[in-house]
Amino acid sequence: MIKVKSVAHMQQLIKKAGGMGDFFIAMGISRSSKDISWNGKTFWVLNNIDGTDQHLTPKQIMNKRYTNIGDAITQGAFYHRP
Repeated sequence: MIKVKSVAHMQQLIKKAGGMGDFFIAMGISRSSKDISWNGKTFWVLNNIDGTDQHLTPKQIMNKRYTNIGDAITQGAFYHRP
């Protein structure tokens, strides 16, 4: 597991993974799994828990009105599974 340090770090991890990354938010003993891709302008986020998806800019991905990914990154609870 690799702890995601920032949006730019997440973009690098996605690129290194071939365009789609396997990520999760650690929430105690449970996880919120997400598949995330980056097209150079927006992230596509598939929330595996309920099958919903989102298209988010880097600014939106850090805004808790859209997703909890930004809070997880800030709190050191967002990880990439290579």
